[in-house]
Amino acid sequence: MVRQFFPDLAFGWTFYIVLVSLLAISSVIDFRSLRIPKALTGTCLALGLAFNLGRGLWLGLQDKVVWKLDAGPWLGTLDGILFSIAGFATAFAIFFVLWFLKAAGGGDVKLFASVGAWVGPWYIIFLMVGSVIVVVLITLGMMMFSMVTAGFSKTRESFSHKGSQKAVQSGRRGSRRGPTYSFPLAFATALIMLLVLSRDLGLTGSMETVSPPVSQAR
Repeated sequence: MVRQFFPDLAFGWTFYIVLVSLLAISSVIDFRSLRIPKALTGTCLALGLAFNLGRGLWLGLQDKVVWKLDAGPWLGTLDGILFSIAGFATAFAIFFVLWFLKAAGGGDVKLFASVGAWVGPWYIIFLMVGSVIVVVLITLGMMMFSMVTAGFSKTRESFSHKGSQKAVQSGRRGSRRGPTYSFPLAFATALIMLLVLSRDLGLTGSMETVSPPVSQAR
């Protein structure tokens, strides 16, 4: 089964560029200040809801199904909103657990939840997995570089729990060593969404995209 994600090519590229730009900005701010402003995540959330509301209305006017409900402008608009809320809830629930386990910061929770409002409950899983892979690769790279430049013992101390406690006392982001999730999420979103929505973005054939698995299909 084939389902169209974007109602229009220009809408699709606007959706993609705005989302990736917001995540790029959050990465720069997070790198410089070790925090993600609530105003930025709030703006990202609001725009995600607005884009999916518009997407649902537009697809509904084209008599196309958005996610779960039947076609039509009213049901399409409602469906777009529900799609956005479901993505937000999925991302928030998963990252709240990671925050509780001290594997992510509070800003990461809000950032992923806001992105979930853009991409829905299925694609946000792809982005989470991609982000974790990027985090692991960056962390391994940092460890290898540290071992080459500082030696094994200092690297072990730096990346240990004791090193994390020293980071807390020195005022740095202290729940973990290694990179935060803002840049990995931005990178994963730019790459993965470009791949999974390549048809809708006019990169591979007609502007249609294969439906997500049953969990997101009607």
